[in-house]
Amino acid sequence: MTLDNIPGKKVFAQRDVRETPAGTAEANAFTFAAGEGIDVDETDGTITYSGENATATNKGVVELATIAETYTGTDEAKAVTPNSLFETLVPIGAIIAWVKSMTGVPQTLPDCFKACDGSEIVDEDSPMYGENVPDLNGDNRFLRGNSTSGGTGGSSTHDHTIPNIVGNIANTAGIDYGTDFTGVKSTHEHRNIANTGSISTLPLYYDVVWIIRIK
Repeated sequence: MTLDNIPGKKVFAQRDVRETPAGTAEANAFTFAAGEGIDVDETDGTITYSGENATATNKGVVELATIAETYTGTDEAKAVTPNSLFETLVPIGAIIAWVKSMTGVPQTLPDCFKACDGSEIVDEDSPMYGENVPDLNGDNRFLRGNSTSGGTGGSSTHDHTIPNIVGNIANTAGIDYGTDFTGVKSTHEHRNIANTGSISTLPLYYDVVWIIRIK
């Protein structure tokens, strides 16, 4: 007779069975004990171990939620794995801000992330393998919402050109230009074209490193 122990817990052990002189079998008694979250039952000599359902206050067996069930987020009886939780919070292709230079921040990104530096994705496990990530960091770009991604535009500076301003000035009093020009009256125009020069359009900002999830 072989009795298997539950992994990690020695719940019971096999004892020796000896033959008496009269030929009858005499066996030592067995003790079957349940543990936290484990129930034990005996019916007609059959011993059954079963796991209790786990709750917030009771240890036991719990079913793992699928990624789809994690997205839904309504099943309170199933457990969420770190992987399924990560899948729901940060989808592949998501761009997030990384405060890389802050003291204490690890400088190595997880394998599933890559800096948005314009380089090619060489990880063959990535569904984006062979594509180039956007160069958001090298170009110092902000992000703008749209119904599609990938469009670019804008400028870090701009200038204003003031168009021609024409004004007529009439000389009605007479101007003495010397002996030959006494009493001459004149009407003339002034034209003005101005440019403000290059002016920054940047609002107040805080530098971050943009990173993208690639797998």
